[in-house]
Amino acid sequence: MGFVYFSIGLTLALFIIYIKELKKNYIWNKRKQKGLEGEKKAKGFLKLKGYKILDYQYELKYNFYADENKIAVKIRPDYIVQKGFKKYIAEVKTGTTVTNPHYKATRRQLLEYYFAGDFDGILLVDMENKKIKTIFFKNIKLERIKKVNKILIVLLISISILLLGVMEWKKLGLYIMNVKKELDLFLRK
Repeated sequence: MGFVYFSIGLTLALFIIYIKELKKNYIWNKRKQKGLEGEKKAKGFLKLKGYKILDYQYELKYNFYADENKIAVKIRPDYIVQKGFKKYIAEVKTGTTVTNPHYKATRRQLLEYYFAGDFDGILLVDMENKKIKTIFFKNIKLERIKKVNKILIVLLISISILLLGVMEWKKLGLYIMNVKKELDLFLRK
């Protein structure tokens, strides 16, 4: 009798696991289907908003190092787009949480895109609400370089003004010396 209960229990447990897997696969397929539909609709939406589609699912590569070991990474953003002279990665999202840049997984994906290429920003395309959020990351090194460049420009302008002033003073000094010589010649006559 114990063996019968054990067999029934085991069969029931396996059946429950099987049903859970079916449900998980069903939900995953539904999300994937919704995502693909969102990506297709996003193409027209981006064009409507003035973006030119340069590429779809373009493979980007970047490297990082772990204990001096090079690790090569490949990623595929949804679109590479351009508006005016600016180029963007466009990441299409469907759903309520993933479209929020505060959502951890989305934020990490955006950071990865930032490191993967030289783009002017990342577009987070929310197809649920038909909105586009432009994401920028402040480049601290670049900001320092810009600050130093501003200081150098001010310094160069100041030196230029100073040199021009010295040259003008020299010209004025030469002019005064010439006037004095002419006055001396005039007085000798």
